Amino acid sequence: MKTAVIYLPKRDSCRLAAEHIMDGLRDEGHDTVLLKMDPANVPDHTFDFIALGCHTGAWGLPMAARRFLRLMDSTWEDKPCASFGTEVYAPGTRPRPQSAKMMVEALMTKGLRPILPPFHILLCDRSGPPVNGELQRAYHFGRQAGVILKGLGRRAPGKVSFLRKTLRSRYSPGDPTNKRKAS
Repeated sequence: MKTAVIYLPKRDSCRLAAEHIMDGLRDEGHDTVLLKMDPANVPDHTFDFIALGCHTGAWGLPMAARRFLRLMDSTWEDKPCASFGTEVYAPGTRPRPQSAKMMVEALMTKGLRPILPPFHILLCDRSGPPVNGELQRAYHFGRQAGVILKGLGRRAPGKVSFLRKTLRSRYSPGDPTNKRKAS
């Protein structure tokens, strides 16, 4: 399958994670390219899968990522996707995922089908390197996505991902029946 890993180039840690995800997809036999998230660089619909990632901004999803997502058109509907994001690790507290979760919500509103839950890369500090072991986790995230994509390639088009219902119920902020609200 032809796949793309797209990242917001503001932080070096996000680029490192994107490269490891790309390596995992390639090791599963997919033709993968690495692209920067840029309005002039919106991928065309010839890609079979995209993984989008960025850092968490002061208010969640950075404005550059929101602008990029607005440029994606309806030709992406019903295609598989995944999201990843960098989060700051604070010892003694539970990491609060933000950008990856918001990214997958935005992708779902565009009609894309997430095949994996949002992936969070923990950082030592805001601009620092990833915590030990996080880049290996990113590589395995890419491999896991690659394995799932191989399985999707054998199915008839239009099948809904087994995670779509789970992700929609877990990450839909406007759903009044959602029991897992952000804490």
